[in-house]
Formats: sequence, structure tokens, C-alpha cells
Amino acid sequence: MTRTDPQIPDAEPRWVAGIPEPQRTRVREGRSRTDPRRFGVLAPVIGGIVFVNAGLAELDLSWGWVLRAVAILLAVACVLQLFLRPAALGGPERMHWSAIAIWLAGIVFMIVGVRIAGGAADAAGMEFLRPAINAAFVGAHFIPYAWAFSTRMIIPLGIGVALIGVLGVVAGIVAGPPWPAAAAIVAGFVQMSIVLVWASGRILGPPPRPGRPRA
Repeated sequence: MTRTDPQIPDAEPRWVAGIPEPQRTRVREGRSRTDPRRFGVLAPVIGGIVFVNAGLAELDLSWGWVLRAVAILLAVACVLQLFLRPAALGGPERMHWSAIAIWLAGIVFMIVGVRIAGGAADAAGMEFLRPAINAAFVGAHFIPYAWAFSTRMIIPLGIGVALIGVLGVVAGIVAGPPWPAAAAIVAGFVQMSIVLVWASGRILGPPPRPGRPRA
């Protein structure tokens, strides 16, 4: 089939048309277990576990093991929903031509931002801000990926985690610990929860673009 075939969406990657049936139908429905998006979102799942553990490491909670257990169960639920019971995520869309450059720039932004802001916090005697600083920059670095990889879910994920991190930093500056650590824990749960919602078949489609009609 050619790109002029009306059954092939204009935004569909060219490699999809070359996949034999019935696998091609599953790819177009977004049900394929080998869909690159399913593997890509494992990063925020792992990051969510890291946030929860980093926050708990700063707190002296006798019931911290409960939060760790819940975080692990949430991560397992994400993996099961992604690969054992794959919901339809919608067909993959072509990445932005500069997707790889955007991805690399986001990583550099995150690393440099965490280093500079974390160093400033240490110099001010506020090293306890670090968990929230990490959440703020991790969340912010995700946001452009929504357009780079045509995945709308990344917008609420990035904005939500970044906002929680910023609020944790502000609360930490004003009131001190334990607010930055608590913010990191909340950010971890939010990050994994959004991935689980998406893996269940919600918050689908590409991000909004100027001049592009809503689906």
C-alpha cells in the first residue's frame, strides 16, 4: 500500500505499512507488546520508584515500608498493564524530525539544572531541598518530549511532576524539611499513576499543535 491509501493515516510512520498482518493491525491499534512507547514509559516508572525511595531516605518514618510497598505494587501494575494486558493506545505517529536532538537536549537540561540548583542549595545549607529539585527538573525535562514523540500523556506527566517539585522547593525554603522529601514521594506516585492511566487506554493521542484540529 502507498501513502495515498486512505486507510493509512498521514501521520503514521512509514515502517508500519511494511509489517505483515495480523501484526500490522495490532500496531495500528496500539496493542502490540513491542510498541516502542511501552518501553519508553518504563523510564518514568523506574524514576517514580527512585523518587519515592529518595524521599523516604530523608524521612524517619516507621511506616515508610508501607509507601515503598505501594510504590512497588504500582510499578508492577504499570508493567502488567503495559505488557500482560496491553490496552489499545492508538496507532503510533511519526516522531518530530528533531526528536533525538530534543531528547538529548532534555537530558542535558535536567543534568545541568539539577547540578546547578542542587549546588546552590548545598551552598546555602539547604541540601534537604535536593529531592524536590530533582523532581522539578525531571518533570520539566519531560514536557518537550510530548511533541518530540507525539504523545499527549507526557504533558500532564511532565507538568504535574515539575509543579510538585517546585512547590516542594518553595515549601522547603519557607518551612524547611520535611516538605521537599514529601514532594519527591508525591511526585513519584503521580508519575507512575499517570503512566498506569495511559497504559489503560486513556490520555491518548498526540499533543495539540497550532492549526491541527482536535481528534
